[in-house]
Amino acid sequence: MLDFIKGLWNPVAFWISFMMSIIMPLIFGVIPFYLYGNGISLENCLILWPLRWLVAYLLINTFVRDTGMKLAAKVFGFDPGY
Repeated sequence: MLDFIKGLWNPVAFWISFMMSIIMPLIFGVIPFYLYGNGISLENCLILWPLRWLVAYLLINTFVRDTGMKLAAKVFGFDPGY
């Protein structure tokens, strides 16, 4: 079980999913809500963040895991341990 959890950590997928779950909703949802009246409020953006982050992280980790690990090894010197 511990090896499975250890294998799920991917720093590249973490930062991509962070951008997908926080920065993009702020730009495309919250700012239009306050400027034009349609979009999502800041409260809803923050309340739904954990769900968006989990879905984004699992999708990114599923699709770009191998590429992300190779990139992390080259850029950050990250050794996945397997």
